[in-house]
Amino acid sequence: MASSWTIYASATTDAALRAVDAMYAALEELYEKVDLGDGDSAPDLGFLPDVEVSRSPVPKADAERAAVAESAKIGARVEDAAFARLSKCKSTLIVDRPTELDEDPTLVSALKILFEMLGPSVFVGGDAHRLVTSETLLAELAKHRDLDAAIKARGGKPEKKASAVRPTAAKVALADDSDTALDSDTDLDASDTELDSDTDLDDEDDEEAADSAEPDALRRTLAAIAEHPASRRRAGDLLEKAPDLVQRVAERLARIGVESDDALARGTDADIKRVKTARLALAALLRKAARQD
Repeated sequence: MASSWTIYASATTDAALRAVDAMYAALEELYEKVDLGDGDSAPDLGFLPDVEVSRSPVPKADAERAAVAESAKIGARVEDAAFARLSKCKSTLIVDRPTELDEDPTLVSALKILFEMLGPSVFVGGDAHRLVTSETLLAELAKHRDLDAAIKARGGKPEKKASAVRPTAAKVALADDSDTALDSDTDLDASDTELDSDTDLDDEDDEEAADSAEPDALRRTLAAIAEHPASRRRAGDLLEKAPDLVQRVAERLARIGVESDDALARGTDADIKRVKTARLALAALLRKAARQD
């Protein structure tokens, strides 16, 4: 599994951001067709990739050629057409910690949708650091099962919908600004904070806080925060300082979607009481992140 893949696109940065939004929206629509039966997730469909639009500039062809020279020596596919296209690229996207294409129909569909939206692009990554055009990668993607095919293979009438949520809502991209420092009264500012059931998480009404900590509500809040850069950065800063269990709950919500407390407890190796408290803590954290300055 590669640590990350890079896409250099001919689209502008704003267009790339819209393409990422469209990709997640399209995947969400596909996930609505999924029948989970008695389960809480659909691991056979893969997982939503973490795609970010980076501020890193597109490298010059000579610099990138030097960067992949060693890979080319050991047989990595490096295309002259890809080097030639770099001069026309205007934006950089990062696919963080991708899985294997033959194991992840969601990733296959995500890349197909992205390249359709981005237009001619250059792909860097995969086995032995390949550097190829988007057309070459699309031809490879056509050989793998995508999300639509995987859903159709499941068959049956949807009864319980799977949920997809943008990973970037829980893992903030481009957080290099300093205008979102934590407030001094933040009550989630220590990684070793204990999650007791009577933890004072916020000054808001208990019933409202409990409602906002329901898995569906957390998922909606994460998705909403993902649309606002300042809130995303605040959420990232707060999550970095939150207790480990809160971080794990946020990560699973972003990667897998809505789960029952039983499933979440099994997935995080925690008891249900602490999971419920972690959800309350995450809800308080996200409310804080969403507040306007």
